[in-house]
Amino acid sequence: GLKHHSGSAGKDGVWLARRGKNAPGFIVFGPYASLAKGHYVALFRLKRLSAGSGLVATLDTCAGGGKQTAQRAVSTAALPLDKWRWFPLAFAHPGGTVQTRVNWSGRASLAVGAVAVFRVAK
Repeated sequence: GLKHHSGSAGKDGVWLARRGKNAPGFIVFGPYASLAKGHYVALFRLKRLSAGSGLVATLDTCAGGGKQTAQRAVSTAALPLDKWRWFPLAFAHPGGTVQTRVNWSGRASLAVGAVAVFRVAK
């Protein structure tokens, strides 16, 4: 149910961005769901599909109209070829709508399998 600026649908709800075929940018973003003020963790399930080097993607969370609440860079070193990995991103949410985003660099083909958000009890 997330939105996309580039890439294409793969099997089982996976979103694919192919190096040399798709435009770099926000390949997954949303859901614009309302969350109460509090502490959360977003989990991003990613898989690198091709050779490449350096930055593969930047993961972030935003509140309301785009105020960034957390960010994490993912490099090829952190994302082995053809292996699914979960990347956590902790953030404090001020309340209101939330957006999670995967900003793909275009340097290596990438699959996004899921994005999940959980409230953290303190």
